Amino acid sequence: MANYRQIHTCIWKDAWFLDLEADHKLLWIYLFSNERANLTGLYDLHKRIIAFETGLPLDTIDAGFDAFEKAGKAYYEDGWVWVPNLIKYNAGSLNSEKIRTHIVGALSKIADSPIKGRCIEHYNSLVGDAYRIDTLSIPYPTGYAEQEQEQEQTTEGADAPTQTPSTFEQWRDGYRSAEKPNSYAGLMLKTLYPGYYKGTVKPNYGMLGGLLKKYDAEYVLSLIFQNSARPPSGDPIKFVAGIVAKNPERADTRPKQKFVTVGGES
Repeated sequence: MANYRQIHTCIWKDAWFLDLEADHKLLWIYLFSNERANLTGLYDLHKRIIAFETGLPLDTIDAGFDAFEKAGKAYYEDGWVWVPNLIKYNAGSLNSEKIRTHIVGALSKIADSPIKGRCIEHYNSLVGDAYRIDTLSIPYPTGYAEQEQEQEQTTEGADAPTQTPSTFEQWRDGYRSAEKPNSYAGLMLKTLYPGYYKGTVKPNYGMLGGLLKKYDAEYVLSLIFQNSARPPSGDPIKFVAGIVAKNPERADTRPKQKFVTVGGES
């Protein structure tokens, strides 16, 4: 979709929308107006990023998705958001080969999953037989719940948190207390950058370890956290390395310098 989104004025007369709490109204509008939203209505988006961009607390976001799912308006599964009506309200004529080609192209880049399957079924229910699409087969990577087990193996026994941290301070404290800090940092990367580290793509642990060893480790972690709000298009580690390289005064970690958090120094 282009860098603008349609908001139909009839939303302000919709009984379901009007009954929502104010915070949930904001969340609902955000789901179809954020930069990741697309014609299919299916896109990957971590709840921590939603919290950062909307200012809503995670428990409010969870409650909002619960309400949306019960109403059949939006779903959140394993880091993926699906808003069924995005297709209907933004595609124009669905019985169009141009629209079909666009949707097939978008879905072909998304790994198979239950939520993707439901998205395809929903699209097929809206179009004539000539414009239906078959299930697009792409190996389905493990979801967020399953990734916790996978990450424990790929990061060589990282101290996986029982609950995904939502603030930099929580990640920092987890890193400080981890038996294998570098492995924990790798887990942090995979969690905060799900759009890049998916399928067989794994962090370059060699480069990450080098950054953590040469520079103030907690400063590096703060950059990893801050830039996850608007992830770079390429390798997040290389992106962070470029920022660190522009701050040579932090290269000497003796004595340790104060590290920058989102709110300033601590």
